This record gives sequence, C-alpha cells and structure tokens, in this order.
Amino acid sequence: LPASMVRYEGLCFPDGKPSGLLYPDFVLEGVDITVTESMPLELGVDESYTLTVSTPRAAITAKTQWGAIRALETLSQLIMWQPDLYEPGTSYYNIHNTTLTITDFPRFPWRGMLIDSSRNYLTVAGIKRSLDAMSYVKYNTLHWHLVDDQSWPLQSTSFPEFSKLGSYAPRAIYTAANVSDIVAYAWERGIRVVPEFDMPAHASIWGMAYPDLTIS
Repeated sequence: LPASMVRYEGLCFPDGKPSGLLYPDFVLEGVDITVTESMPLELGVDESYTLTVSTPRAAITAKTQWGAIRALETLSQLIMWQPDLYEPGTSYYNIHNTTLTITDFPRFPWRGMLIDSSRNYLTVAGIKRSLDAMSYVKYNTLHWHLVDDQSWPLQSTSFPEFSKLGSYAPRAIYTAANVSDIVAYAWERGIRVVPEFDMPAHASIWGMAYPDLTIS
C-alpha cells in the first residue's frame, strides 16, 4: 500500500502542487485510510470501500488493502486540475459536489484482460501500460498467455533452448527478472497475474529445441 500511495499522489496531482486556492474555505489537507484486515490478493478477495470527501480531510474505510486501492483510484478520478484563465501560471485542483460519500464494491470477482504474447510479442513497457489502463477501470486479473505453437518467449534456466530457439527473436524474450517485475508492478495496482501454459496441445514449438518432447 505505501507504494500505491506514492503512485496515487502523482495521479491525483499530475501538475505538482497547486499554485493557488480556488476555494479557500474548502481545503483538503489529507486522506485518512482505515483497513481492518490484510489479505492476500486472490480471487474473491474483498475489494469494497467507502470514500468520504469533506473538510478538512477525506476518509477511506475498507476491509482490505485492495479495497483501499480501489478507493484511491476513485479519489484520483474525482480530482480535477484546472489552470486559471485570468492569471497565467496559476493552477488549482478541485473536487465538485463535496461533501460526498461513495460506497462501492465489485459486482464480479474476476475482472480481467487477456494478453497473448506467444503470438504477438509485447514489450515489458507495453504490458505495464496495459496494467495501468486496467487499474484505471478497476480490473483485477491479467490473463497472460505466455507460450503457444507460434513462439516460446519465456526464458528457462532448466531448458534454455526453449526461448533461444523458440522465440521470435533473441530480444523477444521474458527473463525471470522481467516476469517478477511485471508481477510486482501488477500487485501494486491490485492486479493478479494468471499465466497460461498449454499442454500437451499447443506445444509444437517445443520441437524447435527439444524434438523428443514434440507433441504430434
């Protein structure tokens, strides 16, 4: 959650600190977050929350840290940045219709997106952009189709020839560090990564490196 707090600070205030006060009588000084349980990120975890925005502080209450992350996402989308049209260089952040209270929970426990890097190699940066987009709409599962007949981009220490001969190109691979980086990046956004390995079907690419393992 601390890493998520830093991230949402940047999302809430993309232009840095405001240079003026649009409504001096209503200044939000901070956000109080109350989480009653720390739970692993798994299917069906409680993601409900209540967000209240009032002077001088906003309040988030959630059963789990994942609900708190969803609340921070909502808060970040409520804040509007605007420049002062009459005073160049002056900017403000504003939340309309305050005081307000939002109580929210997901209707579906699995809210996901599928990416297929076995048929179309995706860079680590590209996957992270997709994870960012997923977090904005509160998706919680990345279904990662890693390998198939067309390519094997995942590097293996036990069977190194898989990616050496089975990837589209020498640079079109995912190292163990790449995978760990993506999983950690997703976790900070409340997103689980579910990898898919097809076998015994969809495994003809094995024969590129290990003919004895080819499924016919």
